[in-house]
Amino acid sequence: MSQFGILNMARRVYRFAERTIGRLAQRNYYTAKAYYYYKLARADRRYKGPPPLLVYQMGKVGSKTVTESLKMAKIGRPIYHIHLLATETLDENERKYKAFTPHVGGDLKYVWRSQYIRMRVDRGLNGEKWKILTLVRDPVARNLPTFFSTFEWNQDLIGNGNSSRTGMTLRSPSTKIVPRSWLSVSLKGSGMISP
Repeated sequence: MSQFGILNMARRVYRFAERTIGRLAQRNYYTAKAYYYYKLARADRRYKGPPPLLVYQMGKVGSKTVTESLKMAKIGRPIYHIHLLATETLDENERKYKAFTPHVGGDLKYVWRSQYIRMRVDRGLNGEKWKILTLVRDPVARNLPTFFSTFEWNQDLIGNGNSSRTGMTLRSPSTKIVPRSWLSVSLKGSGMISP
């Protein structure tokens, strides 16, 4: 067998082993989380170049479209797309997603990615100056889809299909996030920039 054939076979065996480990890791919440962290850390270790770009903003403002466009543009740096960096909020969202997500992964990966970035920030960025891209959107246009996309979480606030109670819930301050306050509280409170 030629040297090329051996190398090609070794690559196939490696890919098969990696896929098998990935599938096995998905069977348990904690192994899936550890495996996802491992993949993020491995990608970070392999990358030698300019500091990452962090697309960091509230949900439901079009950030996924921006992130995918940046990835397609191949800007030459890792791109992380996250919504949260505060440890307490991350822990709370992990509990909620864990309760409402029927399978390991999916939406939990957003939380895990945020937790991974939080750990990197806590360990120190070693003098790296990350680029941070943040987006905002009209509060009403943002809060309405957010409310319905997290409908399962809000059922105790809504009641039994009572439309007047749903309207009161949508107008209550506890379900609103104003872009101006999110930016000042989340970004400055993340430790990524000086207050």
